[in-house]
Amino acid sequence: MSNPKISIEEFVKFRDLIYDACGIFFANNKRYFLEARITPRLQIHGFSSFGEYYRLIAHGSRGKEEARKLLDSITTHETSFFREMPQFQALKSEIFPKLIAEKQSGIKRIRIWSAACSSGEEPYTTAMLLSEDPTLSKPPWQVELIGTDLSETILARAQKGIYSEYALRNTPAPYKLKYFAKVGYEYHIKNQLRQRVQFSQLNLCDAVKMKSMRGFDLIFCRNTLIYFDFRSKTRVVEDLCNSLVPGGYLFLSMTESLFGVSDRFRTTRLAGTVLYQKVVEP
Repeated sequence: MSNPKISIEEFVKFRDLIYDACGIFFANNKRYFLEARITPRLQIHGFSSFGEYYRLIAHGSRGKEEARKLLDSITTHETSFFREMPQFQALKSEIFPKLIAEKQSGIKRIRIWSAACSSGEEPYTTAMLLSEDPTLSKPPWQVELIGTDLSETILARAQKGIYSEYALRNTPAPYKLKYFAKVGYEYHIKNQLRQRVQFSQLNLCDAVKMKSMRGFDLIFCRNTLIYFDFRSKTRVVEDLCNSLVPGGYLFLSMTESLFGVSDRFRTTRLAGTVLYQKVVEP
């Protein structure tokens, strides 16, 4: 029996449900992409139509749990270690020394948040650079490194810290030898590094939880805003700005921009890459 097809009306219902839940917006040309992502959930439950599955989520007793699994299935998790290398070069050569100098006479603590961290490659890359820094890698410096994502399934993978060779394709050989144990065809993050990152589930469109994310010196939120419409993007960027200390840095992907989205950041070029720095208000 062939798989059911999603009707325009069903597509709109799912699109609105997903948008309300997490701010991700699917334009009309993403109808069949959404159909492909939802179809496996129909098969698991033995449903013959998208309408049956929608009723389960919207009205069924297991709706909340199934909605979480639906969101897991529609999010994209393509990433790798040392992705967009110039940004990590800026982190190592420019930003870490700057933070060390600024905090030298005060509390020696740095807080870093990897928002939408997927399977953990981004925060683990940051942890490697911290471990290599001769100042930040030892007391009295305290570095808090947090990774969050919408998907609990992908966070479980991040916590395990097991990766394919493809995920390490951009990783310099010395880092690969020092921070990974090769087990068959897999690479396992060594415990000492794995313990440096705290992972937790967070929806960037959850206004209540976002208010608890405060006091960060650096925030990574790369390749995420592209999935939001303008209204959701503006709200998320405002919350991220509130999460940063004055002068803190926001890392977006090199193809993303805050032009027309927020005037609370200024662009700054460090080590050949563009970053966004929170404006210090008078």
